This record gives sequence, structure tokens and C-alpha cells, in this order.
Amino acid sequence: MSTDPTRTDRGHLGDGAAPEAGADAVAPSSGSAQPEADPAGGRRQRGALWWVGTVLATIVGAVVLIVLGLVLYLQTGSGRDTARGLVVGQIANLLADDAEVSAEGVGGTFLADAALTGLEVRRDGELVLALDTVVVDYTLATLLRRTFSASDLTISGLRAVVRQRADSTFNVQGLLKPADEDEQKAGFAVLLDQATLRRGEVDVQWYRADGRDSVHAIRDLSLVVRDFRQDGESLSGTIDGLGARLLAPFGRGEAELSAAGAFTSASVALRQLTLVSEAGTQIDGEAQLILGEEGTLPVFDASLAAAPLALSDARAFVGTELYGDPRLRLRADSDGELLTFTLTGALDDATVNLDGELSRTLDGPTRYRAEGSLRRLDLSALTRNPALASEITGDLRLNLQGTTPEALSGPVRVALRESRIGGRTVDRLLVDGSFAAGRVTFDVDGALPGASLTAEGLARPFDEVPTFQVAGTAQDVDLGVLLPGSGRSDAFAGE
Repeated sequence: MSTDPTRTDRGHLGDGAAPEAGADAVAPSSGSAQPEADPAGGRRQRGALWWVGTVLATIVGAVVLIVLGLVLYLQTGSGRDTARGLVVGQIANLLADDAEVSAEGVGGTFLADAALTGLEVRRDGELVLALDTVVVDYTLATLLRRTFSASDLTISGLRAVVRQRADSTFNVQGLLKPADEDEQKAGFAVLLDQATLRRGEVDVQWYRADGRDSVHAIRDLSLVVRDFRQDGESLSGTIDGLGARLLAPFGRGEAELSAAGAFTSASVALRQLTLVSEAGTQIDGEAQLILGEEGTLPVFDASLAAAPLALSDARAFVGTELYGDPRLRLRADSDGELLTFTLTGALDDATVNLDGELSRTLDGPTRYRAEGSLRRLDLSALTRNPALASEITGDLRLNLQGTTPEALSGPVRVALRESRIGGRTVDRLLVDGSFAAGRVTFDVDGALPGASLTAEGLARPFDEVPTFQVAGTAQDVDLGVLLPGSGRSDAFAGE
């Protein structure tokens, strides 16, 4: 069959042939459509991104310029005066209304560090607190998280003056305003890697009616605190080192204190507590003070060992007229209402063991209870009074209460055995006494070599001139034994 060379078969296209455009052309299916890109849409997206980037760059640039401008301004005299005024105002807000705060100046880059110099706090015109310099290295970025973070805070040249007034109050009472609970909860957290105090001085000036200065002083006070954290009512830190020189009034004594420990908002614990004096005192131990507990007594527990305690330090720092170098061990704790203690000690050949309690109620009397034993105690060694030469062995028990020594009331019992008082041997001596309204009434029952004695008496030991009245009887008196070497051999009984 003949074919037309000009005809094209629609069902069989030759190699490289393309269908003609027109109504008969086959349209591609919707699943395989390839839409053309919209050049105008791409330009709009790129324009929006460019606009956002430009705005952000402008904001960042403005912030940088503001910060740089602020930093540059703070480097000027007027800028530093403004910063100093702000700092002084913030400190003054923490103190009582009658406190006056001043500072010499501020310094530093203010971006990563700042310094305050010549800070003073005065009250009634008198210096209460002074700081030579305060330097802090900090990270500003943490402020965005409502946190002030510093790697180092150093305080140098602290001086504090605590003065007792004629009415027994102190100039520092009420200096700090009470903390506002809402501000504490909403305030900034404070994080310090390390805080250091150098060259601290504290003077405690006691009031004396005669006008003489009586000052307990602290010199070379130093403190290193690590990992300080404060957030609202939460507070914690580690005390890497605490050191100070303690000076007694009138230059009568000096001691070195050192300790380490930790603190929280609820307690302060001192470990490795050591006190060494020029007179020879060596005290080691640990103590913990509980804060914020309600009670009439401090809440604490302590364990201290003195080997020895030079009583010349007690005379210098406290004014107690006692002598010797006893070795003591004290264990005490208090829950705020009741203080209990155990004391053991030795002085030369003498030993003492004493257990006691002290309690106090609000606006009520203080109660004292103690019982213990003495062995071969020489009162002349403690008092340096030869007339009190003795060797006392016995037991002691007391249960007293009162607001002052003159107001004490309650019973006391002293039972001596195999003792010596003023060269006189005492085989047995029992004294039962009772305190009441400044008086002490007592009954005595004793036995000496060569005599037996009973007596009763009245004493007023707290009067300006102490007085004593005694009446008694003697039985089985043998003058030959009672007065050896007298040549007498009389025996009698009488009153």
C-alpha cells in the first residue's frame, strides 16, 4: 500500500519529533506541574529580612552608643559626682534616718569594675563606720537575670566605733533599717566568688562615770568569704579565714584570734577556732550560733578546751581578780530558754567538775542551778590571799534565782570532807544556806580533830560593808588535840 510521505502518524512520533502546539496537544497532568518562580515575591522577602536586620543593628548600635556615652560620661568629673551621689543615696536608704552618709569618690571602668573611696557613716556627728576603699569586679550581663554577679569584692581599711551611752544603750542600735519582706522577695540575687576584708579595726568604748576611757579593741581584722550567695531570704557562704588581734583596755593584754567555718541565714558555725594570748592562753574548739530563733537567751552550742587559760587574761579583759593558769574544758548549749553546761578543770593539784543550768523568762528572774565537786582546791592560789590558804575537797549544790546578786533567792549546800582551811584540818563540814533579799542564813554542822561544832548564822555579803553573825555550840572539845603543842589536855562542851 502506498504511503503519503507528508503525513505524520500521531501515535508514533519519530525520534526527535515534538508535537505541534494547538488544541490537540496533550496538557501535562496537575501532579507534575512546575510553576514558574515569582521574582517580585523573592525581592519582598529579602527586603523584609534586610529591614529587620537594619532595625536590630540600629538598636544595638544605639545601645552601644548609650553605654559608651554613659561610660565616657562617668569618666568625667560631673559623671563621677553623679555616680557617687547615687551610691551614697542607696547606702543611706539602708540606714536609719538620723545616719549621715558621705563618700570621697568613685572610680573604675564601670563596665567590669568599680571602686568607692572614703565612705563614712556618722550618727549624731560621731563616726560609726568608715571604709577606705571598696573595689568590685563584676559581670554586668547577669543583671538581665536580676542577678548581681562578681568575681571579687575587696574592702580595705574598715573602722567601726561602738560606743556605750550613759543609759547603757549603744550608738549602733537601730542603725540598719528593718528589711522589707516584699523588697527581699523581689530584689536582686547577689553572687560573689570571693569577698575579702583587710585592715579592719573595731573599738568598743564602754561608758564610765569617772570619764576614763575603757576600750576593748580589735586590730588587723581580716576575713575571706568564698561562694557568697544571697537570694531573697536565703543566704550562705564559706569562711575561708577569720583573723584578728584583740586588745584589752589600758593595754593590759593582747590575744590573737583565728577561725574558719560557714554561715547561712539561719546559723554561723566556726570551726578551727583558736585563741592565743601573750600571757600564755591557748584555747581551741568550735562553736555554732543559731540566728533568728526566739528566746531570752542566745541559741548556740560550743565546745572549748583551754590548755591553759591564763587568768591574767581574765583580769585584763574582764576584770575578774583571779590568778593561776588552770586547764579547762567547757561544753555548753542553749535552746533560747535553757542553757546547760559541763565544766571540768584542773589547777596545780586541784580538780573541779561542775554541771549547771541557766534559764531566764521574759521580764522574769534568771535561774541558776549547779552541782559539782572539788578536790584539793587551794583558794589562796586563785586569790593570791595567804589568809585563804586551803585544801578543799567536797561537793557543791545550788538552786538560785534573781535579777541581781542582791535579789538572789534559793538554797545552797556545801559539804566538805578531808579538807584543810587556814592550817586547820576539817574532817567534815556541812553548810546549808538560803539566799533571800540580799541575806544569807545558814546552818553549820562540822567535825574537827578535837571538836564537834554546830552553828547558825546570818550574813549580808552584798552590802557595801559585808556583815556576819554566827552563834553555835562546841562538843567533845579536846584542847590537847585542838591546840597541839599547847600542853593543854582539857575536854569540855559549850556554846
